[in-house]
Amino acid sequence: MNTEGAKTNECPLCGKNNKCNKSHLCWCFEERFPNELFQQIPMDQSGKSCVCKRCLETIKAEQRSSKK
Repeated sequence: MNTEGAKTNECPLCGKNNKCNKSHLCWCFEERFPNELFQQIPMDQSGKSCVCKRCLETIKAEQRSSKK
């Protein structure tokens, strides 16, 4: 991931700390990130910082409720 010039601890969706430790030991390493989530990231922020767990869980909850 290219993090040059980015606030790498800032979620590109909500601006909160994403708590990413930038390694395979991070909470996000084994998570599944839906394509819909990436579509919500502004183009100028894409690939620069990780989405936080709260935003990930919000998107997943929205997907579950839309399938009902």
